[in-house]
Amino acid sequence: MHVVRTSAKLAALLFCAAVSSCGRSDGRTLGFVLASYDYAFHKADEAQACPSGFALSNEEQWEAQFPTVEARKAHLARCLLQANRGPNCENVWNSPGVLADPVAYRSVRGAVGEGANLDGTQDGRATAKTCVHEKFTSPDGKTRVDNQYFRVLGCDKFIRSDVYADHTAKERTAAYLINRVLLELKGVDDLVNDDRVEVSLYRGMDPLSVNAEGDALPWQSQRVDPAIPPVRLKGRIEAGVLVTEPADVFFEGLFHERRMLIHDMSLRLKLDAGKAEGLRVGYVDVPRLWESYSRAARWGGNTYGASPPSTFRAMQDLADGVKDPKTGQCTGLSSARGYKFVRAYLIHGDGERRS
Repeated sequence: MHVVRTSAKLAALLFCAAVSSCGRSDGRTLGFVLASYDYAFHKADEAQACPSGFALSNEEQWEAQFPTVEARKAHLARCLLQANRGPNCENVWNSPGVLADPVAYRSVRGAVGEGANLDGTQDGRATAKTCVHEKFTSPDGKTRVDNQYFRVLGCDKFIRSDVYADHTAKERTAAYLINRVLLELKGVDDLVNDDRVEVSLYRGMDPLSVNAEGDALPWQSQRVDPAIPPVRLKGRIEAGVLVTEPADVFFEGLFHERRMLIHDMSLRLKLDAGKAEGLRVGYVDVPRLWESYSRAARWGGNTYGASPPSTFRAMQDLADGVKDPKTGQCTGLSSARGYKFVRAYLIHGDGERRS
């Protein structure tokens, strides 16, 4: 026998009212559509996080590499572009390892970060599966968390600029079909505690219905795209929070991330009568992250996006997960991403509407 807090009981009653019945042994099927997302980067202490300012762009590193007007003219005459600043005019977006930037990369120095304790340690020491790294403390001060993705890119203008700030996330979620992520839970017997739930992630085919404020409307219908294989996960509900078992997942990324491989990915979502909110955590595959990031950042030119050589090196040096047992090198960055879902009716290819 366990004790359920009054607030949890109230949430369960509201949930029961929404889905019509809670006592059925076969469980319920619940549908959700992604309403918004955020980088889960702690921004309250930006001065402490980035005391030296933003990471330098390719142009700024080029200016440091060729500090005089004469040197810059000579380089452009020989190599034509600022990005072609390798020793033999290699393009540093294509070959970031050909040189070291003259100014050190500016990664996050703050002590506070969002995320989860993925390695199970309190000090970030090396384990059989992880490399030594510095831990963050959660904003409430209660948990030691891992988020090396934040440490690498948290001082990047590409991420922190107004164009890509989290406050525009809900508009981008609605605007682009690639962000139409559908979540389905099967076999839900209890919103508060349920030891086994089947979890599926689908791609949706329909526009996102929003109100005048741009907020996604609950209880809208969304068709599942049959051409995109779903992601299947095992999950459970603990104290009203959906937790999925870690799994290696190819996840259609949001924004500059495309088709990202996330090792040991897990969802941690607080369930409610009309929504599910929380984190996606796991280790982002560094080679795929660099490939995706470099394509997007070079498009931004020198407006945002950090210099390729130092960013590429930081991703490798600060990787803390997916350790190669032979070399001891890690190729995954611990990460967290905030997700907000609202309830929806999911329509599968068989025409059945499920909620």
